[in-house]
Amino acid sequence: MAVATSTFKVTGWDEDRSSTETPRVRPASITYDLPEIDGKIMSSYLMTYMSNGNATFVFTETVTASNFFGKKGSFITQGQGTFDSKTYAVEASFSIVAGTGTGDLADTAGKGTMVTKPSNEYSFEVWCNSSERKPCSSES
Repeated sequence: MAVATSTFKVTGWDEDRSSTETPRVRPASITYDLPEIDGKIMSSYLMTYMSNGNATFVFTETVTASNFFGKKGSFITQGQGTFDSKTYAVEASFSIVAGTGTGDLADTAGKGTMVTKPSNEYSFEVWCNSSERKPCSSES
């Protein structure tokens, strides 16, 4: 299994914040740039806000990259996470959905994490050839 990491920048956030009652559930669409892998993420979140301001969420993301171990393509992830309203810290974990890879990443499998403290970072633990459990590399 190979590990790829990238910082991220939030480039868009669209969420209906018209209701302030808690608990409440709200969908959100979020986009990110991942410069170290020449990538972008388009996310669909379902946020569950608690009375203390914290939230839990589930999400599905489409990850598209031009330099993921020298490979170009995309895959879809699904995961869950938490938001701490006091520290503004986000922690999430996800799995790559089998059969969703495209291009050079067609047979990618694995999992990962996303955190905002101490810095904004995505980490992917992947096999680029999941059927043979072959790790990713720019030569594979």
